[in-house]
Amino acid sequence: GYKGSANFRIYCEWDGTATEPLWADTFLPACGYVKTTNTFNPLTEAPGSNVKTLTIGLWREPYFLSLAGAMGSAKIKFLAGRPVFIDFAFQGVWQAVVDDDPPSITYPNTTKARYGGASGAAVYDSVSMCLASAVVDLGNEIYVRECPSKDAGYIAAHIVDRRPIITVDPESVAEATQARWAKLLDSSEAELSFVAKGAAGTSSDATFGVTMPKAQIVKNTLAERGKIATDAIEFQANKNGSTNDRALAINFVPKVDS
Repeated sequence: GYKGSANFRIYCEWDGTATEPLWADTFLPACGYVKTTNTFNPLTEAPGSNVKTLTIGLWREPYFLSLAGAMGSAKIKFLAGRPVFIDFAFQGVWQAVVDDDPPSITYPNTTKARYGGASGAAVYDSVSMCLASAVVDLGNEIYVRECPSKDAGYIAAHIVDRRPIITVDPESVAEATQARWAKLLDSSEAELSFVAKGAAGTSSDATFGVTMPKAQIVKNTLAERGKIATDAIEFQANKNGSTNDRALAINFVPKVDS
């Protein structure tokens, strides 16, 4: 038997309504993130009614390749002025290759969330940051479970650990403005958030964002971008008090038309 991996990139496309996009409802639960209203939060439990496994396939003429029982992780990438995209990495149980023609495809035609112009685009400890990029790595560790009762010798993938890491490159500011070095030394926590603008509404636009209520700076390095002094910062998203599964939230805020 064999196990395999599937890696792919999607744009954060969404029509801005209160119905979240199909890609989010499909892929995020298989990364351990479960929806409550318009927000996906991590949930530590075995796959079932909340956390999911997927069968993921690729049509490559003349045949169809697939993995069953797949779970994964993701990196959400916010680049200033550009559409937000997400790199997914899944692992699962390799399935027999079959001859098959690809199905008809309906391509998305909804708005790509763009990282520019949204209120609170990049905020740490209530202070806005000017940055070129922010990468939110969900940090899931995947293990494909062995089981001799299955022909492949594997039964399914499982998320066995999670350590969300966020990397950013903000312009350097005085410690009196934002005490990054002090927070690195004292290991204190503060809220970190990123917000991208989605579909336009007549009263307010839709937004897509990620919030870390208890972000901790674990690394800071002097850097530069275009001869402008910057800080290369690595955050860790810690648990939010006694709510262990609230280290990181993925938020879809619908547009408002009136």
